[in-house]
Amino acid sequence: MTTQQIEYVMMLAEEKSFSAAAKKLFITQPSLSQFIMNLENQLGVQLFDRNTYPIKLTPAGEIYIKNARRIMDIEREMNAELTDLMNMKTGSLIVGADSFRASCLLNQSVSAFHDKYSNIKVDVTEADCSELDNMVIRGDIDFYIGASEPDPKNFHKEFLANERIYLAVPQGYSINTILREYALTDEDISGNSGRISAVEPVDITKFADEPFIMFGVENSLNDVVNRICSASNFSPSQYTTVKHLQTAFSFINSKIGVGFVPDSFIKYGNIKNHPVYYALDPATSIYEIILVSRKNKYLTKAAVEYVRILKQLIGFGTWI
Repeated sequence: MTTQQIEYVMMLAEEKSFSAAAKKLFITQPSLSQFIMNLENQLGVQLFDRNTYPIKLTPAGEIYIKNARRIMDIEREMNAELTDLMNMKTGSLIVGADSFRASCLLNQSVSAFHDKYSNIKVDVTEADCSELDNMVIRGDIDFYIGASEPDPKNFHKEFLANERIYLAVPQGYSINTILREYALTDEDISGNSGRISAVEPVDITKFADEPFIMFGVENSLNDVVNRICSASNFSPSQYTTVKHLQTAFSFINSKIGVGFVPDSFIKYGNIKNHPVYYALDPATSIYEIILVSRKNKYLTKAAVEYVRILKQLIGFGTWI
C-alpha cells in the first residue's frame, strides 16, 4: 500500500461518494474512479460495491481499510518518535474533548503549552463521548478529556480532577423562595465559599412538579444525571431532552425548566446571567474527570509535556 492509495481509499470509504471524495482530494471524479479501478485490478479484488447508494465497502474493502489503519498507526508512531529525537522543535498534538470542556477547561493549558513550545501545533477536536472513544482507537486524536468510564481492555485512563453537578433552577421560580436556605449563587461555587460546605444537599424529589431539561445518551453527563435520579428513586414527570450542555443551560435561563450543570461550567463558562444553584448528594453528584488514551499507544514527548502542564494547572487550583 502506498500513502496515496490509503488516502484515496479511506476518503472514498468515508464520503461514500466518488464526487464528494474527489472534491476533498482536489482531483476530478474520473481520475479518482480510474485510480480506484486500477488499484482493484492490481489487488484482484473489488473494494467498493458501486451497485448501492451510497456506495459501500465490500468485505475485501473492509479488510483493506483495517490494515490501512494499522499501517497509518505505525507511520504515525514512527513520525512521533522521530519528532521526539528532535527535542520537540517540531510536531503536533491533537486533544479531544466534548464541546463544553473544550471551551471551559482547555484554554489555559493550551495557552501555557503554546507559550513554552510555540513550534508544536496543538489542535482541539470536539465530539461526543462515544465518538471520542472511536477517534482514540483510530488514532485520530492523541487522547481526550472526559468523564465517561472507558473500557479498560482498549483504553488507559488517568485521573485529572473531580467535577460536581449542581441542580440549576431558573430565577423567578417560586420553589426558590421555598428552598431559599439551600440556595447557592455562582459566586459561592466559583469562590468555594463557606456556604458550599455549610448548606445541606437538597432533596431532588422536592422538584417533582417542575419541568426538567435532560441530556441525550450521547452526552457523558447523562450517566451522572441518571445516577443522581436513580439514587433518589426520582424520575421527572415532564422533561425536554437536549444534546449539549450549552443548550441545556440556555433553556434553564429561558425558564423552560430546571437542569443539571457541572461546577466547571459555572466557574469557567464566561456566563453573564446565572440561575439559582442547589447542591446534590455528593455520593452521586461528584465524579472524576479523566484523560483517556489508547492502551499501549506511544505517547510523544509533546503529549506527555502537555499532560504535565495540565496537571500543574490543576494542582495550582487554576482549573478545578
